[in-house]
Amino acid sequence: MKRLVGLVSLLSFPLVISGCQLTGNTGELAWGETAATENLEITPETIQIGTEENQIDKNEGLPQVTSTGQVALIELNIENTGGSPVEIDRDFYYHSFGILHNEEAMPGEFYISRMDLDAFPFDVYTGGLEEGEAVDTQLIIVTGRGKVQNLLFDSDGDLEDDYEVSWEIED
Repeated sequence: MKRLVGLVSLLSFPLVISGCQLTGNTGELAWGETAATENLEITPETIQIGTEENQIDKNEGLPQVTSTGQVALIELNIENTGGSPVEIDRDFYYHSFGILHNEEAMPGEFYISRMDLDAFPFDVYTGGLEEGEAVDTQLIIVTGRGKVQNLLFDSDGDLEDDYEVSWEIED
């Protein structure tokens, strides 16, 4: 019996360490707080979640949400604080930002959804951002039904393995 407990403890150790590493390597911020990365300052300002019952009519061009999905509309400010221009394009949005959410159909499973301007050509800011310039823009991310947990940012685009900053999205 002692041996079984020891084996279970040993097998559980990497899971605990992995969880600690992920949490320890990220900046957990409250909604509205500014994250300062190497080149950018990012501030999420507002969020609206649209569902079939609660459509967002703020922007024309938002997808009509059905019973199987929802859309998150996030307004944010991005300022270039680095020494060189930053290009804000489809790849920047897609690789740098994501929403962590769970799916109603798969309780306990979490997913990261992203904004893809090729699939959904939303009218958001695209272009260069010179040093010292700031822009107000939006993220429009379509997800399945479920709870939207966090807005994630990673300048290296590696959201699945780790991320630099996470903002908790409160109900």
